[in-house]
Amino acid sequence: MPAPLRSANVMIVEDDPDHAELARRTIADQDGANAVTWFAEGAAALEHLRAAVAGGTGESGEPVPLPDLVLLNLRASRRDGIDVLAEIKHDPRLKAIPVVAFSDSGDAADAALAYRHHANSCLAKPASRDDLARMMRDVVRYWLAWNRPAPAPAPR
Repeated sequence: MPAPLRSANVMIVEDDPDHAELARRTIADQDGANAVTWFAEGAAALEHLRAAVAGGTGESGEPVPLPDLVLLNLRASRRDGIDVLAEIKHDPRLKAIPVVAFSDSGDAADAALAYRHHANSCLAKPASRDDLARMMRDVVRYWLAWNRPAPAPAPR
């Protein structure tokens, strides 16, 4: 029997709306109460993360939550995914968040660059929608069911 998913906030940074919607639906179809936030560009994702660590509130007045998992297209528009990854992993308040980087090309240089910037995983996006959905299910199952998250850093 598979391990149950823990409830989580998942951030998707993906400039292809079809891929983002497929990921969102795949995550929503998993068991567990998962909130999914989608950003089409890296700059907006970083703005959200900065608001979360600063204790900001969203439009509803609720605190902006930190994601428990980031699914990041390395070639997201306006702000390259590598820049987003580097900023997340450089910030001591964010660096424990797992970041799964996706490469559209499957180029080994993309993976090497992602790992150099401390991606937790780097995957090549498959060409077929079915394979992409299966990959997203497996990624979410691994990070939100099997993986044990890093403990929260102690307040300074």
